[in-house]
Amino acid sequence: MLKKKMASVTPPRKFSALFSSLLFFFSFFVVIDVSVDIVGNVSGDIIYVNTTGDGGAFTSIQEAINTANDGDTVFVFNGTYFENVVVNKTINLTGEDRDSTIIYEDLNDNNVRIVADFVNMSGFTLNGVTPNNGYAGIELDNVKNCTISNTLAKYNYYGISLVSSLGNVIIDNTAQMSNIGVSLYFSRDNNITGNIVSNSSFGIFLHFCSGNILTHNNVSNNSYGILIKYDGGNNITKNIISNNIADGIDIDNSNWNNITHNTIDSNSRVGIYLVSTRYTNLKNNTMMDNGIFILGGTKDLWNTHKIVTSNKLNNKPVYYWKDQTGGSVPQDAGQVILANCTDVLVTCMELDNCTVGIELGFSFNNTVHQNNVSGVFDGIYMGYSTGNNVTNNGVYQSTAGGIYLWGSDGNNVSRNICSFDKYGMSIVESDCNNIIGNSVMNNEYGLSVLRSSKNLVYHNIIINNTIQGRDDRNGNFWDIGYPLGGNFWSDYDGNDCFKGPTQNIPGTDGIGDTPYLIDSDSQDNYPLIEPYKSLGNFTILKQGWNLISIPLIQEEENLTRVLGAIDGWYDAVQWYDAMNTNAPWKHFKVNKPYGNDLFELIETMGFWIHITNPGDTIFLYNGTQPIENQTIILHEGWNLVGYPSLTSYNRTVGLNNLTYETHIDSIWTYDSNLQRWEKMGELDYFEVGKGYYIHAKSKCVWEVPL
Repeated sequence: MLKKKMASVTPPRKFSALFSSLLFFFSFFVVIDVSVDIVGNVSGDIIYVNTTGDGGAFTSIQEAINTANDGDTVFVFNGTYFENVVVNKTINLTGEDRDSTIIYEDLNDNNVRIVADFVNMSGFTLNGVTPNNGYAGIELDNVKNCTISNTLAKYNYYGISLVSSLGNVIIDNTAQMSNIGVSLYFSRDNNITGNIVSNSSFGIFLHFCSGNILTHNNVSNNSYGILIKYDGGNNITKNIISNNIADGIDIDNSNWNNITHNTIDSNSRVGIYLVSTRYTNLKNNTMMDNGIFILGGTKDLWNTHKIVTSNKLNNKPVYYWKDQTGGSVPQDAGQVILANCTDVLVTCMELDNCTVGIELGFSFNNTVHQNNVSGVFDGIYMGYSTGNNVTNNGVYQSTAGGIYLWGSDGNNVSRNICSFDKYGMSIVESDCNNIIGNSVMNNEYGLSVLRSSKNLVYHNIIINNTIQGRDDRNGNFWDIGYPLGGNFWSDYDGNDCFKGPTQNIPGTDGIGDTPYLIDSDSQDNYPLIEPYKSLGNFTILKQGWNLISIPLIQEEENLTRVLGAIDGWYDAVQWYDAMNTNAPWKHFKVNKPYGNDLFELIETMGFWIHITNPGDTIFLYNGTQPIENQTIILHEGWNLVGYPSLTSYNRTVGLNNLTYETHIDSIWTYDSNLQRWEKMGELDYFEVGKGYYIHAKSKCVWEVPL
């Protein structure tokens, strides 16, 4: 076919369409602020393509490009063109109308492959054969300063792909039903601006890319919204990222990225996912019904980010604390993340519809207490964190884990409720944790202990889970022996006709006669016939002296009967009676025939008990839960008292009717685990089952709140 330069024979109707299209394309750069060099291509000739060859036009886009010179414009009228196009010259490639000018993949190859610099392309639909064929709607291969605008890509593996390309501008595109909407490989300093990307497996994908700007894009209804892997230094700003099936923004092994001023809404799993990533700057992002999730196996993957409270989740601030010792997280949080923190208190939160309600990474000896978390991916997540207390929390309707421990050892997880989650409670690659007195109900997977050992799992209530329990190692303990027993399993079908350590003595004891089998090598040797009546009536005692109390009202106050559950494991008890100024100390020593003057224990008393049993001793106390505030008379000076409540309160709330400094000026307790005295501060909590020394400035009555 002859070479055809058709500028002088354009039909009036077509010329009007051409003029409008070119006017739109070049006027766009007046509207937005994109600092790139654009070659003045409009000074060249215009080459026309249509499906019929009318007016001497080419019927093949590729033939028109082959004929063109640098600086020319190839204008393609409406129609469907079955071919694979390679742009190897600096030209403008312009379609008459984006929705009606269609390049349909002819072979298993990219729809359009650009291998020349300063190419401007706009106004096309790029239609692939299948979204799984591995090819792109547009591929930019080792080029720079190209502009792609007003283009729709569908049924391609990659909607728009950049390979080793620099300084290109991708503006005002729509990518639908692609496997990857917009993809950059080894590309730097590009602007991805003003696109609508939807119904793709990956909306926008940057691989080994840095210095790129993604702004004013609408990335919605994909499997993954924006995915950045490796390299870094990209800016993601002022985008709308919503309703993606998995994650909104996924940053994987990519450092120094800025994520600012985005609206991130209703992505099903994670709003902003930081995986093995450092030095991410998060600022002024607005998130609804999803949030932030950090994942990484070293401390610097947690505590090198900058995440400020201008990030809002469900109109509440995100609190990201790093490298902090002490303090209480404000209760107006939308999400809480602790990175390398110690002795921090997280309590009384109401966290709804966030990715992870409370997340701890490389954090130690923190308290997560009495929070409610619902409608999340993970409720409470601990990664590589040790010695934390997670107590009295409720986690409901999480799509992944209710409470999830990963690589976290020596934590106390007790008296929590995990219900209607996918994984109620999961202990993974975590050793020596106490999992005690939790309710795990109506989950797909109940209580899972995987690739972990030496965990104590007992007195939990495990009800109506599709899979009740899992344990893939024979090194965990699902009971604490006889007579304290194991867990209650709603599907246990054994009987209680015998009693005794080997269940061979006729009679009932509330423990099943046969073990509950968890798997081929794990079992609960002493399953409970009924749920444990009180999730709070035990205290873990250590060998030596312990300062404790009994929070339940004692109907039988005889000392030996109150302490009957640990008979043989203690040898001395003593109490300080503030009323008896002459001889305040009262003693009881086992097997001492004379001289004892302490015979009764009640709920308002704090007392010392000396444990002879090595290791942990579980003290189960009986009694009736208080239904009204209990009163304790405090005498002037020191008083050794109990804490007759099943709810932990901070010092101000716990003192209730009394005021610190006015009525009370000092409170101390003793940590038998750490073997040290602890003075109670303003942010510290009264703990159920502990005893306290309270110094009263004058005689007063303390009404202990329920």
